[in-house]
Amino acid sequence: MDKGIESLKTAQQQLKVYRQAVLKWAFEGKHTAKWREANKGDIVSADILLKRIQAEREKHYQQQLANWEKAIGEWETRGKDNKKPSKPTPPKQLPPLTNEELAKLPELPQGWVWSRAEDICSPDKYSIGIGPFGSNLKVSDYRDRGIPLIFVKNITRSNFRLDLKYIDDVKFQELLPHTVRALDLLITKMGDPPGDCAI
Repeated sequence: MDKGIESLKTAQQQLKVYRQAVLKWAFEGKHTAKWREANKGDIVSADILLKRIQAEREKHYQQQLANWEKAIGEWETRGKDNKKPSKPTPPKQLPPLTNEELAKLPELPQGWVWSRAEDICSPDKYSIGIGPFGSNLKVSDYRDRGIPLIFVKNITRSNFRLDLKYIDDVKFQELLPHTVRALDLLITKMGDPPGDCAI
């Protein structure tokens, strides 16, 4: 039994080292080196990609603005009977990373650039969020059916059907800032080690 426990602890340590090596290779671009070589002509630089993302974000905002203006017109036509449609918030324009900030970050492979999450995420409200935590969501809120919850275990195992728990629509409305949608990137903040990701 002691030998089995010792072997298990050794395997756990080796797994931690392996995970770190995989992450290091990912950041160094080694996992995609062959793909990048085969697709040389199709790959755009990170700078160009960031500019495209920013243009898409601005286009998305302009569409939201046009939809809002239309909704305001309809609201006024109806005699301002209901709540006034709220104006969309423009995407945050953050200053670029300073030389001091960049000096504290690791060196990136050629063609890569550092960027803030806010610069590439959806400009929609609540597109970056954390939680909910114990104070917002308790076991007593769980239901047998309704809107499914996502837990750390669902992300670490990349299985969004594992041991499902649900909440009702009233609780869902309270937790609206924590809603996830298709293609959202979820990153664990807890667990050993934290930082597991799933789409």
